Amino acid sequence: MSTGGWNRFIEVTDHVLLFRSSAPNYNGSDNTQRLTQESVDFLVQNNINRIISFNAFSYNQNEINRLKAAHIDDKHLQILDFTPQQLAS
Repeated sequence: MSTGGWNRFIEVTDHVLLFRSSAPNYNGSDNTQRLTQESVDFLVQNNINRIISFNAFSYNQNEINRLKAAHIDDKHLQILDFTPQQLAS
């Protein structure tokens, strides 16, 4: 089965539906991500209705519209490539 570009897509817990993956179609840096219709279809087929992105770049408006049309909530938390997230003090 195609993963729609979601590399390293794996389930991380047996108790709730929770998966982790690279950005869709990621190719070495965050600005290469592309959320295609195939990527969204894969999420729908796996009953995923919410994603959280920790990338330097958010999805563009067309990609956000694809998610909305599929009733998938998207939360983007910007973290620059190769830098740790800083906790608020």
